[in-house]
Amino acid sequence: MSDLIAVVDLTSGKQLEREQETLTLDIPPDFDRETGGVFVNADKLGRYRTTSGETRVYSTAPKHLSHRAAGEECLVATQEVDSSGAACTRRYWRSVVKPQR
Repeated sequence: MSDLIAVVDLTSGKQLEREQETLTLDIPPDFDRETGGVFVNADKLGRYRTTSGETRVYSTAPKHLSHRAAGEECLVATQEVDSSGAACTRRYWRSVVKPQR
């Protein structure tokens, strides 16, 4: 079993232990930090709300949590995939990688 990496969900304040292979995204520059998340479909197209209230669609480039630095803020994928719609989607939450002690 791989080592787990602690992250803090910045929306809820909860600390989670996630696998090294957990998918993450960089935070878009105009991302509304109050809305907290990005939805990504199976084609790796992300949707999020901007600070001006617009919905933005962009091509995502997920990378593994193990490639993030301690203290780095990023979007971390939920473990669940929503397959109830026409396309499978995964939610990414604004989080920070917890520094090792």
